[in-house]
Amino acid sequence: MEHKKMPEVSVVIPCYNQGSYIHDALESVWSQTYPDYEIIVINDGSTEPETNAILKELSGPKLRVIHTENQGLAEARNTGIREATGRYILPLDADDRIGRRYMELAVELLDSDPDLGIVYCLAEKFGEDEGPWILKEFSIKQMMDHNVIFCTSFFRRVDWESVGGFKRDMKYGLEDYDFWLSILGLGRKVKRIDEVLFFYRIRTGSMVRSMTPLQLRYLFGRTYERNQLFFLSHPKETAALLKEKRINEICPSSISILFCFDSQGGFQYFDKPIENTGEPFVIAYSFSQPIECARLRWDPVSNIFSRVRVDSILITFTSGKRVMLHQTDLLHNGKLLAETGYVQFLTLDPQFEINESGEVNSVEIRGQWEHIPLEAVAPMLDAVVNPWYGRTTSILYWSSDQTFSEDRAIRKPVRLDGKGGFLFRFTPGAGTRFLRWDPVSGILCRVKLVNVAVTDDSGAVRSIPVDQISHNGTSRTEDGWVDFWTAFPQFYFHFDGVIVAVEIRGEWAPLRSSEREHLYVVLRRLSTAVDRYLRLTGNSRFGRFLRFLRRSLIGR
Repeated sequence: MEHKKMPEVSVVIPCYNQGSYIHDALESVWSQTYPDYEIIVINDGSTEPETNAILKELSGPKLRVIHTENQGLAEARNTGIREATGRYILPLDADDRIGRRYMELAVELLDSDPDLGIVYCLAEKFGEDEGPWILKEFSIKQMMDHNVIFCTSFFRRVDWESVGGFKRDMKYGLEDYDFWLSILGLGRKVKRIDEVLFFYRIRTGSMVRSMTPLQLRYLFGRTYERNQLFFLSHPKETAALLKEKRINEICPSSISILFCFDSQGGFQYFDKPIENTGEPFVIAYSFSQPIECARLRWDPVSNIFSRVRVDSILITFTSGKRVMLHQTDLLHNGKLLAETGYVQFLTLDPQFEINESGEVNSVEIRGQWEHIPLEAVAPMLDAVVNPWYGRTTSILYWSSDQTFSEDRAIRKPVRLDGKGGFLFRFTPGAGTRFLRWDPVSGILCRVKLVNVAVTDDSGAVRSIPVDQISHNGTSRTEDGWVDFWTAFPQFYFHFDGVIVAVEIRGEWAPLRSSEREHLYVVLRRLSTAVDRYLRLTGNSRFGRFLRFLRRSLIGR
């Protein structure tokens, strides 16, 4: 039986109401000098009749078209990549074009260097503006300041899997910037082809061009929060970034976001400005159509260390039911200050969990918040480096083909009792053979697995030997613990059969920055950067904070 060879490159083209441009994009791919590719077009729930008619009839060599509900650009790309079979991925927006030799030159570079993670090129603009698209050449310093790599760049599918794909919460754009930083966090290299091989269409309403300054600040804050360990390994550049992007800077307003999760783990979210006046606030979320919610989450502010007090949350359902909640009814990732009633958040991503379900018409939230200045954060340094407030989230991802995504995940709250023991029981989806378990989220930790038992589709229960379970941590053979010096700890399970249930027993504990031997390389770089910064700036307020930071971590 003859086996069909898989293509080397998968070109993924999301399309939302851009049918009038799609043929130009496709022709630029079909004209490539490199022949070993496939094209996947994703109709991301287009509402325009012309686009839907074009995509319905679309056909051509090496082309597949997938029709989905509207998911947004990031998840549309993820959908296409999950369907892709190539080793290398090239995203291409439906209104852009690529040069004839782009694929040939990029594949040659990727094949020749296994450590190379991103390949891009020079670019030109066309449409409402024409001429060279001037972007500074890649460097860590330039990349930390702003994105210098456009989305239509080559990367490895295995890296996409490692970092969890494009993030859906980058609602306003910059999902490619966040994705590139995640790949750089894997230690991958970047190469630019010094030839114009990408053509970027400028038109009214382009996503990045239409963002407000407040939305841009929100996205930079999310990017910094998610890639914090990467940024901490480049402290001098990070200091400049925080100042330039006004992270944690007092400002007239921030963004407050309400997430509505469905029973499958998908979500919609809605943002409102929240004014920084020092006075009590009222934020009302009203929906044009009722939303079926399995649970809700409210992120009170963005990019700012803060203290928040929730006085009341009123949820109105289509059934006429009205539910009034108070702060004591909510879970959160902050620390309750008993003397004031505020919840203190030493994270740029504060969250309140609202465990109410049903068809929701509106949500009204009343309370008060205040900004925590950087000088007040410094004495609480250990919590900033590795925030831990008594609860976090454990996530199990399931798959039949080793492709993991947010819509195939189960989340459970994690609390740390006096002994640090845990017992989790999960029921994954149909056809599961592969599992990825993230024991906690967003903090450095150590985990000791005691027993992992799976139930197959015949009802038989079998244990997976702990020493056969792979992970992205550092094993301590003397006591069986695994240290995770990453904010995204992961265990991987494979079972020769269909898994219908899994039980995980063990112990865990948060790691602290005081355990210096494992962070020595990062801290040494930090110390050197602080010395240089102080020689340049003298005894500035930020310089004094950096000196405190160094002394707190490494004692000098």
